Amino acid sequence: MDINKTISRLEEVAKEYDRTVTEELEAEAELKRGFGEITMEEIAQILSATIKADDTNKKLTFLAQLSAFTPESQLNLASNSPSSTGKSYISLEVSKLFPEDSVMKLGYASPTSFFHEFGEYNKETHMKTIDLERKIIIFLDLPHPKLLERLRPILSHDQKEIESKITNSRKQRTERILMRGYSAFIFCSANPKMDEQEATRFILTSPDIDSEKIKSAVILKAKKEIQNNSFKEEIDSSPGRQELIKRIRAIRRANIKEITIDIDTSHIVESFIKKRRLQPRHTRDINKVLSLTKTIALLNLWTRQDEEGKLKATADDFKVALGLWNKISEAQELNISPFCLEVFKKVFKPIAEEAKGFAAREEIARKYSEVYGRNISDWYLKKNIIPSWENAGLTYTESDPLDRRKKVIFLSEGSNNHKTI
Repeated sequence: MDINKTISRLEEVAKEYDRTVTEELEAEAELKRGFGEITMEEIAQILSATIKADDTNKKLTFLAQLSAFTPESQLNLASNSPSSTGKSYISLEVSKLFPEDSVMKLGYASPTSFFHEFGEYNKETHMKTIDLERKIIIFLDLPHPKLLERLRPILSHDQKEIESKITNSRKQRTERILMRGYSAFIFCSANPKMDEQEATRFILTSPDIDSEKIKSAVILKAKKEIQNNSFKEEIDSSPGRQELIKRIRAIRRANIKEITIDIDTSHIVESFIKKRRLQPRHTRDINKVLSLTKTIALLNLWTRQDEEGKLKATADDFKVALGLWNKISEAQELNISPFCLEVFKKVFKPIAEEAKGFAAREEIARKYSEVYGRNISDWYLKKNIIPSWENAGLTYTESDPLDRRKKVIFLSEGSNNHKTI
């Protein structure tokens, strides 16, 4: 029996090896063949087969994951909204386009489990090395804050190799951990509260939750469940989807070492700061826009290489990247999820303006139900939404002018200064 198991395992390994070799040979052939120009609108159209609406979110999620294959322009993205709105779904559906061995999917992770679970231990150096080079790491739930703290240098690209010391309580010893390389990190969470130091390192997104999007998602879900096999065959056989999968595989195979931006610096600066009140965080935000620019260029590497084979991003790439950024920039500058900002604008602000500047939580909950057709708990408002508004300087909490025993939410004087570009 043991021999049969061993033989069976060896056969599986051999098949996996053959599959890997075949894919590498195909990727090499596809790289040489090359691909024509593809736009972000075409990417959104391909993704719309399994992700309804959410055009800006799926474009940004796709680019964040593709950025894993850039030399040093990997992006970090945090998707936040209440449960059952599609934050994990978008990331997981996009990841299906990418090679399986490039994607790492994780649930909740404690401060040390991430380091203990992965990596190779070197007995000579007494060090475990975790290879993060060109990986897409998707956390399906926000990890422990301590883990985020330890990942900050990697998220910020401070150094390509960072050594940490982690306590292994089971073995009662301290272990040396070396994290090597940069990854594209995706975090999905229903909790909108995030430390400012983390928030400035991420592109903050939220899935759409309007009724039309939800209706389309319900139809898609029903179709997938009822016509499971035929639906999957229809998606997998889509020429556009298959070409995109091959393109991504060839991009990874290209192993691009450098991407430059062939645009006048003054044009970039003037375009970025236009209509913005400059803040310290903008020094990080411009990096995100430039990383998006380089990633868009990588997507079309066959039409971006010069005669010497150098890959150069164009003014058009920057224009597309800045256009995407401007759609979400207001929330980024407030360090708040787009979902929380939308609730502030559509739910709280109209009530507060009618009531001379303030509203009670129960009023906010009723208005939320009217606007979105679903209830929101008082606990979620009190612990998540309202603190996000207050941290962004949009509201503050004080006693009700008509009943000092009650606390109500006031509209901050400066909240009208934040306008979408």
